[in-house]
Amino acid sequence: MKTVPPFPPRRILCPVDLSELSALALKYGAAGARAFAAELTVLQAIHLELPPYFTADQADRFRRQDQEAREAAQGHLAAWARSRLGAAQQGLSLRFEVVETSPAAAILEAIENERHDMVVMGTHGRTAARRLLLGSVTESVVRHAPIPVFVVRQKERDFLDPASPGATPRLRRILCPVNRSRAAAAALELAAQLAARFEARLTALRVLDAPPADGGEAARQELCAWIPQGAASQCAVEPKLRHGHPAGEIVRFAEETDQDLIVVGAPGDTTGLARILGETAERVLRHAPCPVLVVPFPAESD
Repeated sequence: MKTVPPFPPRRILCPVDLSELSALALKYGAAGARAFAAELTVLQAIHLELPPYFTADQADRFRRQDQEAREAAQGHLAAWARSRLGAAQQGLSLRFEVVETSPAAAILEAIENERHDMVVMGTHGRTAARRLLLGSVTESVVRHAPIPVFVVRQKERDFLDPASPGATPRLRRILCPVNRSRAAAAALELAAQLAARFEARLTALRVLDAPPADGGEAARQELCAWIPQGAASQCAVEPKLRHGHPAGEIVRFAEETDQDLIVVGAPGDTTGLARILGETAERVLRHAPCPVLVVPFPAESD
């Protein structure tokens, strides 16, 4: 069974809604496409429904106008994206797609049909209402996507200068929370490949339930022994221990040490966001002070 998503990505999908937040995600997508020589697809979903009371003639006219509108929308999407990227688009392989369906369905269908390796998208996050913590589109994509999803928000620590998206990303510190699961191992291996590519420091953080009796030496040795060879062979992995509530300690550590990116493993499931991401990953994604890369992994059997 393949445990680590393909790296480097060759096809990156960036869904947008023409908002400033999606413009920021687009700049991250372009930076990734440049760094990995990947193709970047910019996707916009428009959802138009035929009124049930239309006559046959009205329906035909609506469909013709809908096709014309979609073609015009694709031109508008390309113009919008190019205006946001500016000089950063030079040398990139760009594709623009406008599809008529719901946004989440459009993204998941594009992943399946076009074999993308990574999704880059924005979310508002940090909302007080739990049911709105990610936004319905991002929640659905993170829940069901079989590939890594890079989630970016505004007003967070950026490793990309939005004003100069063509510049080399300043990815210096990567944090990967681990719990010795296979999902965590897959995330750590991908994080190590990113760290090697950008010459970043990689920290593997394990949060214990309570303070260790021996000062943490045994737990630290256990963590070092657990680190997968696939990660250790890519770069130096710095093991760190904390104790307390896992999500809170992960976010606090990221804030205190100015982490640029959190890479978190997500065990696969289909029964709700908390089970899909795990409660810890869900809370990290909601409160992280920096972008988060969610790495999916097939559900582990008991």
